[in-house]
Amino acid sequence: MAARNVLRRKSRNILTIIAILLGTALLVGVNIASNSALAEYRRYLSRFWGETDIMIRYATPRPFEDTNITVVSQTEGVEKCAARLYWSALLNNDTKKIVTITGIDVQNDIDYLNYNVTDSGAINGRNVVIGSKAAKDYNIGIGQTINITTLAYGSLSWNRTYELSVIGIYYPSPSVTSIEILTDLATAQNMSELQNKISHIFVKVKDPAKTIETRDLLQEKMGIEFEVLAPKVEAQQQIQGQLQGFQIGLNVMIMVALLVCGFLVFNTMFMSVKERTYEIGVLRAVGTSRRQVFLVFLQESLVLGVIGTVVGIFAGFWLSNLFVLILEQAFQGLKISGMVLTPEAMIMGLLGGLLTVVGGALYPSVSASRVNILQALRPEMRVRRKMPDLALLAIGSVMFILGVAQSLRWIPFSIPYVDMFLVPLGLVVSAAVVMRRAAGVLVKPVTIASSGLGVVLSKNVRRKLLRNAVSFGMIGISLTFVILMGGVQVGIVSAVESSIREAFGSDIMLISNQFLPIDSFKANITKMEQVQSVTPLSPYLRGTTKVFNRENQATVALVIIEPETFKEVIQYQFVNATPEQVFQELSSSNETLILPDTLAKRLNVEVGDNLTIFTLTSGPKNFTVEGVFTGAALQMISFGPRPMSETIIISFRSEAAYFYGTNKALVFFVNLKSEYKGQASDVVQEIDRTYPGYDFNERSLTLQNLLTNVKTQVDRTFAIFSLMLYFTILISTLGIAIIMLVNVTERRREIGLLRSQGMSRSQILGILLTEALFLGFFGFLIGLPSGLLLLKSVTSTTEALGFLLPFIIPWTAIVQAFAFAIIASLAGALYPAFKASRMSITKALQQR
Repeated sequence: MAARNVLRRKSRNILTIIAILLGTALLVGVNIASNSALAEYRRYLSRFWGETDIMIRYATPRPFEDTNITVVSQTEGVEKCAARLYWSALLNNDTKKIVTITGIDVQNDIDYLNYNVTDSGAINGRNVVIGSKAAKDYNIGIGQTINITTLAYGSLSWNRTYELSVIGIYYPSPSVTSIEILTDLATAQNMSELQNKISHIFVKVKDPAKTIETRDLLQEKMGIEFEVLAPKVEAQQQIQGQLQGFQIGLNVMIMVALLVCGFLVFNTMFMSVKERTYEIGVLRAVGTSRRQVFLVFLQESLVLGVIGTVVGIFAGFWLSNLFVLILEQAFQGLKISGMVLTPEAMIMGLLGGLLTVVGGALYPSVSASRVNILQALRPEMRVRRKMPDLALLAIGSVMFILGVAQSLRWIPFSIPYVDMFLVPLGLVVSAAVVMRRAAGVLVKPVTIASSGLGVVLSKNVRRKLLRNAVSFGMIGISLTFVILMGGVQVGIVSAVESSIREAFGSDIMLISNQFLPIDSFKANITKMEQVQSVTPLSPYLRGTTKVFNRENQATVALVIIEPETFKEVIQYQFVNATPEQVFQELSSSNETLILPDTLAKRLNVEVGDNLTIFTLTSGPKNFTVEGVFTGAALQMISFGPRPMSETIIISFRSEAAYFYGTNKALVFFVNLKSEYKGQASDVVQEIDRTYPGYDFNERSLTLQNLLTNVKTQVDRTFAIFSLMLYFTILISTLGIAIIMLVNVTERRREIGLLRSQGMSRSQILGILLTEALFLGFFGFLIGLPSGLLLLKSVTSTTEALGFLLPFIIPWTAIVQAFAFAIIASLAGALYPAFKASRMSITKALQQR
């Protein structure tokens, strides 16, 4: 019976199946694409780190005694460990390029045997392996000799030169940086004059699931002066944390699409129940139980759901390719391969699709099972039970007020995502009552243009309240998220641009491929006619260091600045202090620093407190916190190996005193005179021509180019959300088409009467299209306040989490939402309206 009934309304059911298919495909496609991206990242980590699970190094980039290997090897959970020594050197006396010497314990090294090394003999003595990039850059082949000049320990001067023989070339996996000079550990120790010293210990654990536990145990045993990292696990946790907001957005979009799909299924099945009331009465009269009637309609919906879901699962696999392309564009450098339709994705798609169908069909099926036999068989005895408009308005208002209270944080507790559904659903219920009560006023503009059209339209929008509410509700919910995501996108762009202007308050960021002497280079650049001022900045040459405040500790990057000029470029806002005060203190003492508020909270320090930093010259050293600065998106700005939210700022004098600084910098902020600010790119090219060999033109950034790149990157990231919203709007369009098809079927006799009284085909077409436009416009009126309220909720939530996302009305998204409302309503109504306008008058009047 269910299969027979499904075939009775082919157009309606086909459109319903397509909607289910789209919702399921969206769920499966996004799931496959996101899981494939994470799997690709895990594969990259495995290629990069090999079998290494834990890495140990000193808190500063200083070598330490190799006796620590014994401590590590005897720790519970450690399967194998090996030491390495990394040191810097010049290759063939080229002072423009610093290469890395990597000394390994060949017999015990965890990963060396898995390296792709060609024509390699045994690494020992002066026989070394060279990385493929260095071999290509210096035209070095197997069997040739190279000269290595090593960096002297304790300074930045080059000490002794050695002649080595190349016995192999190392070809790393894609995206993995080549090790440039690979030698045995003893040779590296001798060349660097670091006998019995190592810089890293690499550990393989017995049980990868207990990597974090083993890391914590090793940290406890090694002490606070060591840094113990679980790079693969920590990198996965970090990327998952960074993608958490992105994943939440994807989940919300999927939920919206499935919710709209559920609305559509509800509408289809509810209309089917209303049309077949007499048939239900007959079934009940011949002994069919309520349970059987319920199952008949539920089975019909499941037939539609199974067809749509199964096809949607495979369509989702195809759709995942599109999502992957968008992800690769959004995260440049990411190349995803090996997508597979996994059992998990199939199960998720199947459950999501079927639960959506069952959820949409449940109430109509229950309604069918409760039909009164006598009233079903005798239409004149049917009593239409309607909830009073006042009760409906009260329900809608309560839902809306609760949603608003949640969005604006008027209540002390919060339930995630609840406001995202209470606000639009409350507006839909309230708007349905307003539409019925004020239809005459609402269609007044149409009545002025054509009184007859106005009367017909007013009548039609009043009489099928539930159907109309479902129609503009689907559109309204879809547009809510168009406006919401548009606001989030505009807010993120604004926040990042604001942060960039704070951290990059100059016209040009001049970046060299090597450290340059500050005083002489500043003087030369300042002499240029276009230049107003120059400010040096440099990331810490040796990467990161460790800081702690009693039990609170963190690994941070260091940025070195010139306080006297830095305040003219960077516009950071300081807590309870002015920039002039902070930078004056920073320039007056070598033991002072400033740091971001997020890091200050993590370390539990305030202005005036002491913070211990592991330095190169003096070991642990107390520095005074002179300033705590804030920023909108510090986690997105970086001048070194870590974002500014995990970076401490010191002066060049502090670097010289405690970190072997030589008053050199990699980065120079250049401010131009007002009349030359539009010529930043030309100035960079002129500097590059004046100082060739420093790659200024390739590496440097102008403020305008950086802002453009940021906006482009954000737009690419949000492209996947836009695509998902398009699918949601398409599902809404299918819902309108179904509703209009039913309307045309029910009103065939009415249409015939209108045509017999002289109404033209074009007027019939106009009536139905205007009715659809009216529903679309009502959907827009629901989506507009809902989207803005939810945008306010999102900005409040992100502010509480430490990301200052401004509330900006997204006018472009609002215009797009209005256009989508018009296009979706017209597209959904076009075929039914055209079908109605071509209807034969005689056949239409024969309908009973």
